[in-house]
Amino acid sequence: MSGPRRPNWPALPRRGISFLYRQLNSRQRLMLGKVPGLLPLYRAIAGRWLTTLGIEKGLVPIRLDRFVFYIDAQEFGNGWVFDSYEPATTFMFERLVAAGDWVADVGAHWGYFTLLAATLCGERGKVVAFEPYPKNVSILTKNVQVNHLSNVDIVPSAVSDRKGSANLMLSHDTSGNSLVSVPPSAKLSPGQRDHLAVQTLALDDYFSEAHCSPKLVKIDIEGGELAALDGMTGLIRKTPDLALIVELNPFYFPGGRGEAFLRRLSEEGFELALVDDARFQIETGPTGLVVKSALEKGYTINVLGVRDKPIDRLLAPQGDSGAPQRQSPRIVHL
Repeated sequence: MSGPRRPNWPALPRRGISFLYRQLNSRQRLMLGKVPGLLPLYRAIAGRWLTTLGIEKGLVPIRLDRFVFYIDAQEFGNGWVFDSYEPATTFMFERLVAAGDWVADVGAHWGYFTLLAATLCGERGKVVAFEPYPKNVSILTKNVQVNHLSNVDIVPSAVSDRKGSANLMLSHDTSGNSLVSVPPSAKLSPGQRDHLAVQTLALDDYFSEAHCSPKLVKIDIEGGELAALDGMTGLIRKTPDLALIVELNPFYFPGGRGEAFLRRLSEEGFELALVDDARFQIETGPTGLVVKSALEKGYTINVLGVRDKPIDRLLAPQGDSGAPQRQSPRIVHL
């Protein structure tokens, strides 16, 4: 498959910058962005890279993992410039998704995990990508098409606890759009819309009508995770081997709310682990210690929930799965 040219960087410096960036957690990256003059310098340099990549209708094509991947030029540099994206979560997808599986990508954004899941489940499987923001839907659609994937259904709706409509609060960073709220500093500048009316649906209703059940549901919807969980209680009840990967953002799940959310996952029968992409590690252990570690981090992580097998067995070295060989994250036993 031919694709756009990659940035003309020497491989070693590029990988070195990528490695150093991944060692920073979200708070450290935010502090780095506030260093006087550093962000304008970075953007000036990034602008030169854009000319080597080629811009197509406001989109920048890059190579991300094994995919040709288009991103919004206005958001170029928000971690997309590097060779990997959420590497520990990518590792978990490759352990969880098998040929013939159905996968629900809730909050698909531009579709990295949609593409990944589609290549893993193959033509006998299916990925259903839910994304309510029209511009993201357009980019997601292009990314599916340019990678020649025919086993993806794109649903331009938000996932919640019921069918209806809601206001999607808009962020400068389109991955921060939320049905709940966004920080005041993240809203669009004065004079532009800060919300958009979108359609909502519940996963129970969608998959009941589709007469199938996903084996993996990934949810990344900036505080809407609880409502999405409320709308999939039937799916959880009838799918004993269901696995979840759910984002836990401390802005939306402070203190007691975060603990209640994690406890609820445990009460639904899920064994929990923390997928820490910033530190490229996966933390396992008793539920109480997993919850404690999650609440102490202070930055966004993904929470893994499985029910059909012990997490330690899932993480154990395995034979050839058909996925590309890659470095395994560090396994931390709490």
